[in-house]
Amino acid sequence: HKLSKRQKKAAKAAAAEEVRRREAEQVEGRWANDPRSVEDFERLLLTEGDTSIVWIRYMAFHLKMSDLEKARHVAERAVKHVGFTDAHERFNAWVAYLNLECTFGTEDTADAVFKRAATHNEPREIHLQLARIHERNKKVEEATKVYERACKRFPESKTVWLALLTFLYRQGDLEGGRKTLPKALAALPRLKHPLVVSKAAILEYNEGSIERGRSIFEGLLDSYPKRTDLWSVYLDAHIKAHTPPKAAAADLGEVRSLFERCCSMSLKAVKMRFFFKRWLDFEKRWGDEESQEKVRAKARAFVESQAV
Repeated sequence: HKLSKRQKKAAKAAAAEEVRRREAEQVEGRWANDPRSVEDFERLLLTEGDTSIVWIRYMAFHLKMSDLEKARHVAERAVKHVGFTDAHERFNAWVAYLNLECTFGTEDTADAVFKRAATHNEPREIHLQLARIHERNKKVEEATKVYERACKRFPESKTVWLALLTFLYRQGDLEGGRKTLPKALAALPRLKHPLVVSKAAILEYNEGSIERGRSIFEGLLDSYPKRTDLWSVYLDAHIKAHTPPKAAAADLGEVRSLFERCCSMSLKAVKMRFFFKRWLDFEKRWGDEESQEKVRAKARAFVESQAV
């Protein structure tokens, strides 16, 4: 059954219309997914102005064009935008503004935005963000000052002390890190001590001295011998330090002696099961059939001792 001339013409027109419709859709999708002009961004803000990422991309667009003033103007609009129902979105906009001024502005403009940001958001978080921005921009001295200022302002926050400790160790300032730990413990409530000390021990294992990390953990477990969470992070750090890629070859004796100690404690069965399982997993990875069987035998002996 042949198509008439009119039907052929209509089919051709319909196909052309379909192509045109698809192209229009692609253009429509393109500006939404890949805005390339002020018009694109302004259109996008009408529908997606409540997500900080659009504002941040708009700032970046102006910076790419080397137009700092226009980027600032967008940043101002972003932080004053009332549509942010989510505090986290507003926080992101402020951090982007702060980043912009720290990277492209002056000390004064950065300080002015920082002060405003700290009144509109959780001040502790803004302090930490400012320090991280300086850190990313390789401004070590400025970052150190901000971290230290945060510790003075929020002395009972383990988050700020840990941020400073981590920063110092990662910069290779082991002496600075080691001097900071006692200051942190003097300022923090006792309840927060075990976590902070264990983090300092991990930093020693990763960035400083394994021996020192070990002795910090040993001191900590003298005070809290039944805290399985502390034993667990000690094991993690110890295994990582004595197996590849950190160590050239796995030092099985070094790790096994720590497992021996964990598994000879008299803790609740559920906690002991956790340690035996960790040990067996370790032997499956690094040991052999014989070493695995030894762990299974020890676990069986423990279960039998409980049944008596």
